[in-house]
Amino acid sequence: MMKHLLKTVGIGAAIGLAANQIISYIVSSALHLGYYMAYPAALPEYVGGEMNAVALQMIGFALLGAGIAAAFCIGRHRLWRMRTRVIGVAASVAVSILPITLIATNLLG
Repeated sequence: MMKHLLKTVGIGAAIGLAANQIISYIVSSALHLGYYMAYPAALPEYVGGEMNAVALQMIGFALLGAGIAAAFCIGRHRLWRMRTRVIGVAASVAVSILPITLIATNLLG
């Protein structure tokens, strides 16, 4: 079970990183910027530079993808009781969304 969970979480993190690139490209294209914007324009000011902004956004998307993949894997585990599966899914989604909400709250005010 643990080996399958780690494999699924790794794949979810990779999918999260790919989603980061795709979303950044779509936003850059939709805004007609003429260049690729890898992160929101205000993010480097808050985190201390462009490299930190890119790293922070990539880590956030990787955590989100890994958390969703873990929730999917835990939810499919038939040997656990339903209550245990629901708690596991809720905990993994909360852990993956928590860093992103903290970052967004710090950026917005």
